[in-house]
Amino acid sequence: MKDNNIKILAIDDAEENLEELAAAVQEALPGALFYSASGGEAGLELARAKDPDVILLDIMMPRVDGFETCRRLKAEERLRDIPVIFMTSAKPDGAICREAFESGGDAFLTKPLEICELAVQARAMMKIRAASLKQRAENARLQEMVDQRTHELGLQLTALRQSEEQLRQAQKLEIAGALAGGIAHDFNNMLSAILTYSDLLIKALPEGDTRRADAREIHNTGLRGAALTRQLLAFSRKQVLQPKVLDIGAVIGGMRGMLATLLGESIRLTVVARGGAALVKADQGYLEQVIMNLCVNARDAMPRGGKLTLEASVLRMDTEYRHRHGTLLPGAYVMLAVTDNGCGMSPAVQARIFEPFFTTKPRDKGTGLGLPTVDGIVRQSGGSIVVYSEEGRGSVFKVFFPLAADKAAAALTPPARQYAAARGTVLVVDDDVQVKSLASRTLTEDGLTVVEASSAEEALRICELRKEPIDLLLTDMVLPGMTGIELSDRLKPLFPGLRVIYMSGYTDQTVLENGMLAPEKFFLQKPFTLDLLTQKTREALSRPPR
Repeated sequence: MKDNNIKILAIDDAEENLEELAAAVQEALPGALFYSASGGEAGLELARAKDPDVILLDIMMPRVDGFETCRRLKAEERLRDIPVIFMTSAKPDGAICREAFESGGDAFLTKPLEICELAVQARAMMKIRAASLKQRAENARLQEMVDQRTHELGLQLTALRQSEEQLRQAQKLEIAGALAGGIAHDFNNMLSAILTYSDLLIKALPEGDTRRADAREIHNTGLRGAALTRQLLAFSRKQVLQPKVLDIGAVIGGMRGMLATLLGESIRLTVVARGGAALVKADQGYLEQVIMNLCVNARDAMPRGGKLTLEASVLRMDTEYRHRHGTLLPGAYVMLAVTDNGCGMSPAVQARIFEPFFTTKPRDKGTGLGLPTVDGIVRQSGGSIVVYSEEGRGSVFKVFFPLAADKAAAALTPPARQYAAARGTVLVVDDDVQVKSLASRTLTEDGLTVVEASSAEEALRICELRKEPIDLLLTDMVLPGMTGIELSDRLKPLFPGLRVIYMSGYTDQTVLENGMLAPEKFFLQKPFTLDLLTQKTREALSRPPR
């Protein structure tokens, strides 16, 4: 370091001494920056402000002497590496030397100062400080590497201990999810055809015709197939969610009558709310399914009756919590707890409860999809489930959702509204011929003008050449080469005010991130019935263009 870069701080209570020191420093270290303070406390403040390279410190000072000043300097992380040279008028004896070095001093200079000695000492201290800082930085780097590697090894060991237990379930979920995603699109299209054709048959056959009951049985079978498909998609986390901010307490309140009927008179239902509004961002229909599935599971664990408690509370996790089925990171959460005093579960059963198709119930009493469905919905909604159970004492399912910051939307679902027939032109886009044909037939019979396309590219070609307006786009989300959302974004500039209804039987990351669709958008879950398609279309056309 060159002399004109050196910063020297002198601390002495005698003004004449500081003047002499200033002159001596300029002679010994030409170009050096010199700062002075007339007491220990002022010196500490100046050291914090100027970050000097060397401090010249008088021992004998009033109020705060040199030893105490040095101790305070060395106590501060940012100042402790600055070399301190004590100045004394007499040759220091053993006691002074001992106290000086115990307080953190590095060297002595005897007054009056010798210019040559001052220069040598200052430069020596500078070299010592540079080496000390370099060594400290290297030690910190090495310690950081050691700490990081130790932390990584700890995480790896924890993960290895958990992986054996989770591997089988993860593999089953992956296989089942891939299977569900692979077949759901085509399967739901076939179910849509079954439901719609059976609807057409029911409407075409007169009351009293025996074939009408057959058609209704076909329709009901299609509905059961649709429910099974939704369960498959739920546990594989491929269903489309339309989340909004909800108060779980209000959702439970809206379900209380239905839950009481579901549980029966032999089970006493208690609802508890703690910690303020339990706000979560979730799809209300699927949140209600989570609550209902957990309550049904609890009911089945209490065949002779018992007590079921639903608790919604707000809490904070201060540290990371790893459990059998996942990890909860620090943060604010809403906890939905479902507690029963039923038969409980063994550890072996607890390890498998979220496996698809695993059930302890008789074959005709359960599919083994109830709890996997709950797990899939909760995970897709950003939550996690912790399970506690003891044989003969009961079970607690604690569902943790991240606490939402926004205001809650209305939790109660309004009664289904019947919309009057509308007029307009609808563009139907679906690569499945049956779904496209049935949708077009249904909408035409409802008085609408229908334009068909089998792909996004075909729809774009039709619209670019078309002079008449398109009022509504009814499109599948999963199309060859382009998603339904991308298609609607391309068409809206051509037809300002275009309304859009998205159809889907499943989704993946290429269509929607985490399967989330904004709640204000119109969505039609495949498979759908003729009446649902008609009402959803009328509803969309009844809204003013945006």
